[in-house]
Amino acid sequence: MTKRPLVTIITVVYNIIESGRKDFLIQNFESVHNQTYKNVEHLVIDGASTDGTLDILKEYADRGWIRYISEKDNGIFDAMNKGHKNAKGKYALVLNSDDWYASSDVIEQMVNKAIETNADYVYGSQRTLKRNGEKIGIWKPCPHMFWAIMPFNHPTIMIKNSVVKKQGYYHTEFGTVEDYRFVIQLILDDYKGVLLNKII
Repeated sequence: MTKRPLVTIITVVYNIIESGRKDFLIQNFESVHNQTYKNVEHLVIDGASTDGTLDILKEYADRGWIRYISEKDNGIFDAMNKGHKNAKGKYALVLNSDDWYASSDVIEQMVNKAIETNADYVYGSQRTLKRNGEKIGIWKPCPHMFWAIMPFNHPTIMIKNSVVKKQGYYHTEFGTVEDYRFVIQLILDDYKGVLLNKII
């Protein structure tokens, strides 16, 4: 049997306790750890937190659930670049610190779809919740509308890490809209993206 490709999950954190997001981060860790697809590394990029976040990271690193790097960065996209540059996986996903996977087989299904279709990236839908758990709605992909709205949300994309490198990583000068620019560039450069009809 062919060895299944390694997948890197990248999570960027900074002063999680101070912002009241500790429980979300632990839920994030658990959702990755409980995936049915086991050839996964969870890489956490910390921006030199000062509020006790590092104690949480050390605890979960000692459990073998995560690997982490803690040092100052120049914002979230610089931290994400650091994640991609240190990723060991063929594929990578960015899972924000207050996000978690909708089911335990998400990664397995994404890898299967990528292998079956030889896709450069696989994407799906995203359910959005309020802080209290109340559902806001589901963001469904619309790549044909990429010129007007975000075609698919960044945390729903599994991409070949080599493609991120080829694209020159994320640009840090665009602020919070850089994920939109990055996704548009993938489409314009005609990389092969395949829909997984599933909430990621």
